[in-house]
Amino acid sequence: MDALKYTIPDFIRDEKSVFTIPPFQRNYSWGEEQCRELFLDLVDCYREGKKHYLGNIIYYASKAISGYTEFVLVDGQQRITTVLILLCALRDEIDDENKKSEIDKYLINEKRTDYRIRLKQTAYDSKSFELMISGGNLEQVDNNIAINYKLFNELIEESKIEPNDLYETMKNLEIVGVNLGERDSQEQVQKIFEKINSTGKPLTPADLIRNLLLLTHEVERQERLYLNYWKPMEDSLKNENISDFARDILIITTLKDVREKEIYREFKGLYRKDSEKEAILKEMLDYSKYYRWILFENSCPDEQIKRSIKFLNAISTEDVYPLYLYLLHEMHGKQTEELRRVFQLLLDFLLRFRIVMPSRGGGALSSVAIELIKKLRNGAVNLTYEDIRYELSNSASETGRYP
Repeated sequence: MDALKYTIPDFIRDEKSVFTIPPFQRNYSWGEEQCRELFLDLVDCYREGKKHYLGNIIYYASKAISGYTEFVLVDGQQRITTVLILLCALRDEIDDENKKSEIDKYLINEKRTDYRIRLKQTAYDSKSFELMISGGNLEQVDNNIAINYKLFNELIEESKIEPNDLYETMKNLEIVGVNLGERDSQEQVQKIFEKINSTGKPLTPADLIRNLLLLTHEVERQERLYLNYWKPMEDSLKNENISDFARDILIITTLKDVREKEIYREFKGLYRKDSEKEAILKEMLDYSKYYRWILFENSCPDEQIKRSIKFLNAISTEDVYPLYLYLLHEMHGKQTEELRRVFQLLLDFLLRFRIVMPSRGGGALSSVAIELIKKLRNGAVNLTYEDIRYELSNSASETGRYP
C-alpha cells in the first residue's frame, strides 16, 4: 500500500480521479455532533493559522474510465462526504462568482457527463447529494445530507467569520491517503474494513454484515446485490433495526442466544463463502417482510395477527421476536388460521407471564423462545395450536410453563 499526505482540496480535486462509495459501505450517517466537531476544527485552524489532521482515507483503484481512475473508498467516506457538504454550504454563502466556480471544481467534473459528480454516493443518498451539489432546494428533503447542510449554514452564520475566509482555511485540513493498490483482493479490503474504528461513528454489526455480504470483486455485482436485496430490506426495516434483525435470524439458525457483541462473529462464521452471499441475502429479504410486521404492526395485512402483535409489543416481548419471526415465516399463507390462534395463545401466555413473573423476563423469555423454536424445527412439536399449547402447558422448565 502507498500512504501519502494531502490537503483535503488537493485530494478531492485531482482532475484525473473520481471517487465511489461502494454499496458495501453504510449510508451517510454523520450527525450533529460529528459535524460540529469538524466545523470547530476548521474555526480553530482559521484563528490559529495552523493545519489540522482529519484522519486517514483508505481507497483502491477500481478501473480506468477514459483518462480517469475510479477509486473505491474503503474508509473515510463519511468525512469526505461531510467536507463536500460543508463546501456546498460555503459556496452558497459566498457572493463572489469566481469563488463559487472554484468550489464547484471540487464537487463536479465539468468536462464529463457520465462521472459528473466527483463523489458517487450509495443509491440511498445519491439523489439528495446530487440535488445539494446542483444548488437545488433541500427544504423537503429529510435525511442526514440535508440536515447537515442546513446545520453548516447555521454554523457559518453563527461563527461571524466570512465564508470566503473559512473556505480558504479548508486548505489547511490534511489527510493521509492510503492507496491499497489496483483492484486489491476483497479479503484484504474486508479485513481492513473490519478493523476500522477511527473518528466518527463506530461500525455496527449491520455495517459489518453489509460489508461481508456485498463486498465482491466486481463493483457491478455489488450494485446488483445492493439494489436487489439489501436496499429493499433497508427501506423496509430501517437501518437502525438491521443489527437486531440479523441477531434474531442467527438465533433461529443457531438455536442459541446471541449477544450484540457476538452478532458479526457468529454471522461471519456461518456465511463467509462468496458463493453463499446471494442466497443468504435472498433469505434475509424474505424474512424481512415478516420482521417488518413485528416492528411496524400496522404494516401487517392480517387484522387479527396485527392486533396480537400490537398487544405483544405493548407488554415488551422483544426477547420472543425470533419465535414470532419463525412462526410468521413458516406458517403465514400456509396455515394462516392456525397462525392466528397461535399468536392469540402466545399473547395469553406472555400476558400471564408478565403478571405472575414480572421480575423474570429477559434471559428467561429468550430461553423459552429458543427451546420452542428448537422443538418446532426438529419436529418434536408440530406447527399447530394444540401442540404448541401442550408444550407451553407441560414444559419441564418452570419459566416455560403456562402460568
